[in-house]
Amino acid sequence: MNLLSLDQTIAAVGQSIARLSPAFSSALDRTVAGYILLEQDYLPPSFQNALTPFEQSLAKCFTERRRRSFIAARICLKLLAYKMGLVSPAQLSGTLETVSQTDRRPILPGADGLFFASVSHDKRFTLVVAGTRPIGLDIEAISPKIVKAGNYFMDMDELATARSSSVVMTQAVAMVWTAKEAAAKALNLHLIAAWRAVRLLKLSANESSYAYGGDTLTALHLYEWDRVVSLIYAPRSN
Repeated sequence: MNLLSLDQTIAAVGQSIARLSPAFSSALDRTVAGYILLEQDYLPPSFQNALTPFEQSLAKCFTERRRRSFIAARICLKLLAYKMGLVSPAQLSGTLETVSQTDRRPILPGADGLFFASVSHDKRFTLVVAGTRPIGLDIEAISPKIVKAGNYFMDMDELATARSSSVVMTQAVAMVWTAKEAAAKALNLHLIAAWRAVRLLKLSANESSYAYGGDTLTALHLYEWDRVVSLIYAPRSN
């Protein structure tokens, strides 16, 4: 499969590459170098053929649901590489590696260190973004359930900062959760390490800031489909 056949397959099942509101799309355009969104329920079985042998070997290790999101992420990364002109539209997708064999981090084919990618998914969507320096992305439904977990990834000072903001607590906790998850990806940290090392300083509806070592990180928060999408770049010193 190449770019044309991937696009034709997606169109045949009624899928849109980026079914996003104009406001959300515009915000992404201003923030990242490129992005691709897929709905996992639309993925046809033939997309298994778009994977490299290494990717196929990894896919076999997952449960059915996890395999679906894994394949969706691979397809998004390949499509993004095609759309950004990083690889030839004629190059077969089965030759484009999207997983590092050393640390399993996502790879944007053809980026050659000029662009970095991050992947996030939930039960419905898979979203991939690219940036000109290490970037982290996370997507999460805004649900009261996440508030109960706040004590695990925020200390008392952070919880107090979230409560004192103008944002309702359910949304605030979802914002911090996704920002710390995104930071873990951008900084190449274990998630639990990011919970402790990346500390909330300030929070508003569309932006929050965090202390990390001697740096201050800024997370951008976007909203779509009753979800928060958080984006964060690694500091330029990294």
